[in-house]
Amino acid sequence: MSPFMEGVHDVVGHHVQLGVLDGDEVLFLERLSAPNAVINYTRTAGRLPLYASSSGLVLLAQGPVGLRERMLAGPLTAYTPATPATPSRLRATLAEVRQQGYAYCPGYVHADRRRRPRSRPALVEAHPPRPRP
Repeated sequence: MSPFMEGVHDVVGHHVQLGVLDGDEVLFLERLSAPNAVINYTRTAGRLPLYASSSGLVLLAQGPVGLRERMLAGPLTAYTPATPATPSRLRATLAEVRQQGYAYCPGYVHADRRRRPRSRPALVEAHPPRPRP
């Protein structure tokens, strides 16, 4: 477990996860859970489409234009009514993510059920992959 992730976990008091871009999905490599935090359905070694998770939306919003265009071309599955599963909704969501610097996805994969009424989105910083030598 990364000391950096532990530090973030201590500060935010919510789940902290590390996800990486893998094709058109986000692959979750690590996750630290927090008691009494919002319900989070991701799991280590689990995958979600980029447009259906906060980590994926940040990677998609900050990623290459070609990746965004491929995702916008579909198909996009609506897991719930909240999922941005049309090109226009996804385009608007990605613009919002780029503008505000984070993604907040209540109810994108499952109905939004919270253990506690207070829920804050986490800031996620994305860095493009570095070329390998």
